[in-house]
Amino acid sequence: MGNLVTIKTFFEPTELLIPRSLLESEGIECFTVDELTTQVYPVPGFGGIKLQVKEEDVEKAVKILVDGGFLMEENLKPTGLYEFIGKFLEKFRKK
Repeated sequence: MGNLVTIKTFFEPTELLIPRSLLESEGIECFTVDELTTQVYPVPGFGGIKLQVKEEDVEKAVKILVDGGFLMEENLKPTGLYEFIGKFLEKFRKK
């Protein structure tokens, strides 16, 4: 099995159902991280439920979710924090 990539995070278990079903109906195997933990500890800011797909399915999965209105283009751009971490790691690797 290839690497898994988080393509969307949900903060309510019910929000996950339709997008996951849509991907699975298109033959994309889905995995979740923290699904049960979020149900037991529904604390805002905990991190939510991560919907993951195999790395080789990311492009197809993202297109399906964008076309279905479950993922917006702005969600696909890294935030300032991710850019900062990326630059930090890049400097660290050069040493």
